[in-house]
Amino acid sequence: MVKFIYYLILCGTLFLYCCGDRNKSLTSTNSINDNSQPHKSEKIILQKDSTLTPEEQKFKLLIFAFNKMKNIMEKDFQSLNFTSSRIQVERTYTEFIPWLLNHPDKQKELANSFNSFYNFLDEKRQKYANTKTLNAYIADAINAGKDNHENNKYGAKSENFIWHLFRDTIDSISLKDSKEEKFENIKIQLTSTNMINYYRTTWL
Repeated sequence: MVKFIYYLILCGTLFLYCCGDRNKSLTSTNSINDNSQPHKSEKIILQKDSTLTPEEQKFKLLIFAFNKMKNIMEKDFQSLNFTSSRIQVERTYTEFIPWLLNHPDKQKELANSFNSFYNFLDEKRQKYANTKTLNAYIADAINAGKDNHENNKYGAKSENFIWHLFRDTIDSISLKDSKEEKFENIKIQLTSTNMINYYRTTWL
């Protein structure tokens, strides 16, 4: 009888031990799956970024540069108390940019107009700042200021060409009233052969 009781105790102990191991195994597996989840999300995000078309990448960069320059201009106008100029820039961004973002066909057209300057700026990035993305390179150039080219990194002849390119483009928007006219003015600015030739021959 005593042997039988011992036998039951032994079986019960083994049963509990096995169940405990199984739970640990399941917990461990779940933990591994949970830990891997952020990596999957990161991969999805990377895949989304990498699926942008060349036109979408160019347009995205253009808007990024406009936003960066807009912030610089607003600070300058505020410090100089140029209220009317600041309001003009704000109107451009509260009216024209949202309109542009709602017209994919216009975005593609604008990206194609930006093509020559985009390639030119990327050439300069590879030459003067090859460890940086084009976004970072342009942001640094705008932050440097209009007269600071940092030893030809952003321009030549005491001019920051990158700064002037995006400032002049934003200024061209405010010269017209209707959204279509503003759009056409940007295209004219970005496809100016005189300007791109001047940049290429001056900024070596």
